[in-house]
Amino acid sequence: MDTLLTPNSLANETDLKAAIREAGEHGYAWLDGEAIIGTVAFAVPVALPGQPPFAALNCHGISG
Repeated sequence: MDTLLTPNSLANETDLKAAIREAGEHGYAWLDGEAIIGTVAFAVPVALPGQPPFAALNCHGISG
C-alpha cells in the first residue's frame, strides 16, 4: 500500500516517472499541494553553459 503525504501526492511509479519526464522536457519541476496542502513549489537545475547541472534551486510558497 502506498503512503501519501496529501491527496495530491504521486501515488505510483508510473505517475512519478511521468512527472520526472515532464520536468526534463520543460526544464523545471512544479508541485501543487503534493507535499503539503496549500503550498506550491518549483525547482530548476543550476548549470554553467555547456556543463551538466551541479545543483538545483527550489522555492516553496503558499498557494491561493
